[in-house]
Amino acid sequence: MSIILSFNATALLHACSDEEAVTRTVEHDLEALCWVLVHAVYAHALDNAKGTEEHQRLRSEYGELFSAISAERLLFLRRQALGGSRNPTDPDSRFKGIRVLTQAVESVDDDLAGFLELVWDLLRGAQPPEYRRADLNVRSKYRQHFPRNEVPEHSSSKLSHATLLEYTGLVLDSKSE
Repeated sequence: MSIILSFNATALLHACSDEEAVTRTVEHDLEALCWVLVHAVYAHALDNAKGTEEHQRLRSEYGELFSAISAERLLFLRRQALGGSRNPTDPDSRFKGIRVLTQAVESVDDDLAGFLELVWDLLRGAQPPEYRRADLNVRSKYRQHFPRNEVPEHSSSKLSHATLLEYTGLVLDSKSE
């Protein structure tokens, strides 16, 4: 399977798997962009961790998210990574699919870690209902300092330009402070 297929929106992977026709939408392209962003953060973290034990853990986690030989397998991997239920004793349980990556990035750049959390939340919100067992309205630790009315809500599974731009603006605004 091509790495490019790994970045496709989940709905497109379902259509490919079921051999159905589907009309590509802006939301599909935005979800694909979010997958590319997660991949780019992995590439950055892997480069920073060369020669360490963390490098092996990152490679393993990356493989659990992106390495698949078919659309069906990729759908299974996504369901595993994105579909975790929220554990009240572990507020970061919704990041279980990228836990090693999140820890690696937090140790290097807190703003990049925050952006990764926001992109992951967007990806979770864009998934079919069976992937979203967790409460997506729980605020990530990165967003704790933003007033509630400034944080975009996850009330819809639609990913939009406005949401992605608003999240990016929150991260960039906090970096300039």
